Amino acid sequence: MKELQRKAIDNCTQYIVEDMGDVMELFPMLISLGYLTNYTSEVIKVERLSYDKTKKLLEILAKIDKEDAFHRFIEILIKANKTHIASKLNDEYKELGGEDLVDINATVKALSRISWSHAKPTYVLLKVDKRE
Repeated sequence: MKELQRKAIDNCTQYIVEDMGDVMELFPMLISLGYLTNYTSEVIKVERLSYDKTKKLLEILAKIDKEDAFHRFIEILIKANKTHIASKLNDEYKELGGEDLVDINATVKALSRISWSHAKPTYVLLKVDKRE
């Protein structure tokens, strides 16, 4: 994950932890992508409050050294019907100077047209058309 993406997550942490709900529903997808291991998922599960579980997940995700981790996390949020969090993260990333790579609305529409499962990555994030 790039520094700007980590900063976007850091800036949105309060919003995310207040709105996330059950963070464990994201685990199957995060594990299938290799972003969580059995150990890191257990580290999160031992936290008592959902607020603390979400914070711990964000700490772990911010340390992931994979280029696509931020955008895959946005896709996972969309799949889990947490589009408002995905939009907030994407907007914060753009405000910090990150590239406008993800069209959230187009991604939501594309995901609604295909069959997908939380257990498998689909890689459907649609890029913004910059020909305007």
